[in-house]
Amino acid sequence: MIADEICEQALSIAQEHRATDIRIGLGYTAVALEDGRCGLAYTLHEKEYESCTVIAEAGTLAGRKASELLTWMNQVDETACAVGLATANALISLSQNAAESDILDLLQVGPEDTVGMIGYFGPLVGPIKKRCRTLHVFERKAIPDLDVLPDSAAKEFLPHCQMAVISATTLLNHTIDELLFLCKKHL
Repeated sequence: MIADEICEQALSIAQEHRATDIRIGLGYTAVALEDGRCGLAYTLHEKEYESCTVIAEAGTLAGRKASELLTWMNQVDETACAVGLATANALISLSQNAAESDILDLLQVGPEDTVGMIGYFGPLVGPIKKRCRTLHVFERKAIPDLDVLPDSAAKEFLPHCQMAVISATTLLNHTIDELLFLCKKHL
């Protein structure tokens, strides 16, 4: 599983780093490390909670080792998983292999390419559409007015795409491995 590989890589740089602040917000989850670096992850809202406590450990997370919080990436609970992913993102920012760039500068999309986008990323849609033959956008809930297909359509279209734009949110809802499998023709 890709989440295990990310955890393994992040653990190699976790050392004795500790989280000094963790914020679980409506849009994003943030983890700050003791050296001031911060990682973000999207906060999914797909589940209904039966109480005002989203994570049982709330209020006791600051001060925990980053290596412990990383393991949360594999939890079923999407909010806990977001804490793990935000921790990984904070640690990756410590890595010398991290790249600072605009994603549009990194995508090598050609005029004959068909691109699949998992999740609707408004600012990317127009520029990618201008570069490729076809852009298929998949979202949990279809948005017909924006030509956004339901996520179930990925099974039909993604195997025929030369490129896929897949965000880390797929780690939170545990769909990334299946999506990468659908892309295997071009890996």
